[in-house]
Amino acid sequence: MIVLPAIPVVVAALTPIVEAIAVSAIVGGVIGAGTGVVGCGVSGIQEHGEINREVIENSAHCAAKSGAEGALVGGAVGGVGVVVAPVLAPALGAVDDVARPVIQVVDDAARPAIGAVDDAARPIVQVVDDATRPVLQVVDDAVRPVVNRVRNGAKSVSNGVASAFNRVRNGWNARFFNRLPAASGTERYVYVIDDAANGLHKIGMTTKQPKIRLDQISNGVKSKVDYVCIIKTDNTSGLEGILHNMFTRQRTNHPTPHSGMTEWFVLSAAQVAAACGH
Repeated sequence: MIVLPAIPVVVAALTPIVEAIAVSAIVGGVIGAGTGVVGCGVSGIQEHGEINREVIENSAHCAAKSGAEGALVGGAVGGVGVVVAPVLAPALGAVDDVARPVIQVVDDAARPAIGAVDDAARPIVQVVDDATRPVLQVVDDAVRPVVNRVRNGAKSVSNGVASAFNRVRNGWNARFFNRLPAASGTERYVYVIDDAANGLHKIGMTTKQPKIRLDQISNGVKSKVDYVCIIKTDNTSGLEGILHNMFTRQRTNHPTPHSGMTEWFVLSAAQVAAACGH
């Protein structure tokens, strides 16, 4: 009569332990199996130089072995943790109850001292700040021009390197572009031209042989220009309009006086790539 009513109590007490052991065993088994597969797989591939049947069988064996070991260790850790946690909780609570008043006393005693130090230090800090501000301003005024010169010099070098790279790239591309024939029928060429000296790109269209159109633009702006890309299409007006609308905020005038050349844009490398990707 006493045993039967006690069974639910025992079951209720053991349930958290069983659950912790099961969850920890599953986690430990998964981690162990994964570690076994990776370890044996890598060593097997290094030994055989390939993934073959023997490597797969060894990896499966290692996974089973490491998974079982991981499950045992994980289950043991989980069970012990659930049993020990209720025992340690009161001790930890007691330590917290004892330490909290001590910490509060120390805090109450230290707060006035900290406030006094802060009140005494604030005027000194203000005097030091007032004294150093003019010196820092003089240093800043002296350093700023140097920093600006270095920054502008670095930018100039960077632009020079980019321009040299663009000239080499465009010169290589010109070997192909210059051999293209004039467009015929409804075909047109939509092009992106690079004026590296002025940091500008022209997006336009033509039915002429690309070399002829390039020479016309070069003569108009009085600088060396090259094609970045040429797109042969039957929908020239539509494609050119799409690209112009994409970069309408980057549109600008060419600095050459009276060049009569329009459709110039200030484009980044990514924007040029996007235009040529159509």
